[in-house]
Amino acid sequence: MPPPRGLLRGTPIWQMLHRSGVDTAVVRWRFTFPPEGQAGIVVSDFVGNDQWEGMGVRRPDGRKAVAPAALADRLLASFDSRKPSDPALFSRLLPGARLAKPADALGDPIEELELASDIDNRTFEVSEMILRLKPGLGFLAVYIGGLDSVEHAFWQYRFPEHFSKDRPARADVERLGPVVDRYVRYVDERLGRLLALYDR
Repeated sequence: MPPPRGLLRGTPIWQMLHRSGVDTAVVRWRFTFPPEGQAGIVVSDFVGNDQWEGMGVRRPDGRKAVAPAALADRLLASFDSRKPSDPALFSRLLPGARLAKPADALGDPIEELELASDIDNRTFEVSEMILRLKPGLGFLAVYIGGLDSVEHAFWQYRFPEHFSKDRPARADVERLGPVVDRYVRYVDERLGRLLALYDR
């Protein structure tokens, strides 16, 4: 997804606002590397483990992917791969024992759910940290890409009626079908939590 563009051709809106003196932050939006000069606070999309790493994309050292340098430790703390961001989240989205990859799936939707929920949760964590630091922040852009990934991975189980020729197995529909709705509720709850941190 390209960044939202402003009136100056090719200039993302957060750069225009930042240059005009608005206190801005951008979290994991595409094309935010290198981060310097893009906004007051930037957590580049090069931070965190997501689909890009699965495709073998090499990333710079995390400290080079955030700005300002003085906040690097705080901005990167949520993305520490040595700690799970929320151990209970995956079980909430897909309760019960871990399933094997469904026979009709090209990719593994279970792995995609783990990856998507982990990166989105970490993205919300750092965004909340930024708003706790700056509750009057003038502009915050946050890219939550996991919902799109989950919808692609689980669509046939949520809407099996749209797959008349290659309908998924009933057991997979019953178990995996509710994941999309649960994920939408999760994102909605986290957005509510994030917005509640604004002081106005």
